[in-house]
Formats: sequence, structure tokens, C-alpha cells
Amino acid sequence: MAFYYLCNYDEHKWEQKKKVLESFKITKLEDLPQLISEFSQIDETQFNNSLMYLRKFNHEQMLVGLVNEIIQYALKISDLIPCGKIPRMTRDNPIVEFNRKQILCILCHMFLCTLEKDKNTLYWVNFDIWFNISTKCTNSYIQSLIEYFHESFNLINSEHMNEIVKFEKKIFDKNLFNLLNENNGMCDFEIRLNGSIGDCEQVEVDFANMDIGFGKTGTQEEILFAASPEMCAAVLFAQTLADDEAIIITGARKIAKFNGYGLDVEFGEKVPNNRIWSKRKFRLKEKICLENLKNV
Repeated sequence: MAFYYLCNYDEHKWEQKKKVLESFKITKLEDLPQLISEFSQIDETQFNNSLMYLRKFNHEQMLVGLVNEIIQYALKISDLIPCGKIPRMTRDNPIVEFNRKQILCILCHMFLCTLEKDKNTLYWVNFDIWFNISTKCTNSYIQSLIEYFHESFNLINSEHMNEIVKFEKKIFDKNLFNLLNENNGMCDFEIRLNGSIGDCEQVEVDFANMDIGFGKTGTQEEILFAASPEMCAAVLFAQTLADDEAIIITGARKIAKFNGYGLDVEFGEKVPNNRIWSKRKFRLKEKICLENLKNV
């Protein structure tokens, strides 16, 4: 079985990173780029521009306290994920599950940029791509992440944080496509032109790229992942989708609503935590396959 190896898998490397995290105390927001530079290359100018944006939405002392909470929770990784590895989501191993505390810890490390790419990782595994490119779009995604951390730490002792977020690969029968075409489709549906991406939640479908995940522009997929940061963990273990594959994510909380599209995406508002998120299903389907469905 193939795995993605977290920063605590190699004990020697983890002791080095752990030592840095344990010795670092954030007293002002400008300390954050210094800490992250211990693990990743940063663009100091872009990073500071992102921090200026965050100050517009948040009190600085709240941000300082939150970053220190992120550091302390990142140090719990050996307790929460003692094996230090995540199985790759494949046809032979189609399901990967975490509880919310485990995902929170993983996202803390992605925020601090302590994770490393491996030969199976095509793109990024940390959120430094948001810090190092300060645009309206990426800054809005960082604000969503801040809202996620703030809410998660407020809920840390609740049963909510024991809920499971499930990532599941589904394989489609290609004969089904021919059957759907012969029967003139599966069902009727209505396309609504008003509203914005992700604000209608009866059915959530993302016509994704073959390599799913968050990004630095404002595509449909990138907006949806940034709005639900728990989904971002998928970049660590999801492999390139084949034409007959889809991924179902169950239980991811939605944190933010965004306005606009592309590089004009901007943070709209925090989504209230008043839904049963454990029942939320989100489907990511590589778009090539659906182009063959003439009548669906």
C-alpha cells in the first residue's frame, strides 16, 4: 500500500521541527513569516501584504493568540496520528477517513508549512502558495482558513470534533453512460444563474481537474476547497483521477462564502455553524468523462 508520510513519520526530522515549534513564541504577527521560513521559502513582501489584509478583518492580538494555538496543536500530531502516515486513496484502497481533530492537526501543519512533497505529489502540500502570492483571491482564502481555525479551537472539546470526514473514490460503470444516453438522461434539472459558487447546498458537485485540491486563483474547485478547508487535506493522498473515477467527500464543514470569480474572488462572510455537517456530501468528478453524456 502506498502512503503519504507526515512530518512525524521520520523521528529524527520530526525532533528537529518539533524543537523549532516548541521554542518559538509568536508575540506579534510579524513573527509568523520568520517561523514559516524555518520550513519553507517565503516571499517576505507578499507575506507581509497578506498579513496587512488579515488585519482588516481581525484584531491583531486575536491572530497572535490563534497562531500560538496552531503551533501547540501541531505538536500533538504524534498523539493524534501516531503512525505518521496517510494511506493513498486508490482503487484498491478507496476510503480515507479522519476525525475532525486529526484533520485540524494536519491543517495546522499545512499552515505552518512543515509538510513536504514526495514523488507522488504533483503540486503543493502547504498553504505557502496563499502567503507567497498576495492577491484579493489568496488573501480571502487565508481569511477563510483563519475562520476555520478560530471555530475549530472553540469547538475542540465538543463531540463535533469527533465526527468523521470521509474521502471516498468511486468507480463508474462505463456501460452506464451508454444506458443514460439511450434513455435520454437520468433526470431533469434546472440551471440557476443567480447566486455564487457553493451557496446552494442541496447537491454540491465540482467538475474538477484530474488532480483535485486547493489553488491560488478563483476557479470553481479552488473556491469550494477554500470555503471548506477540511477538504484541502485531500491534496496529500488523492491521486490523479481517471475518466471513470470520482471522489465523494462526506462531512466537511463549510466555513466561508465568497463573492466573485477568478482573481476577483473576495471573502464574503463566515458561514454559521448551524448545520449537521456530518451529512454533507460533496462530489468531485473529472470533467472529461461527463463530456460524453450528450443528454445528461
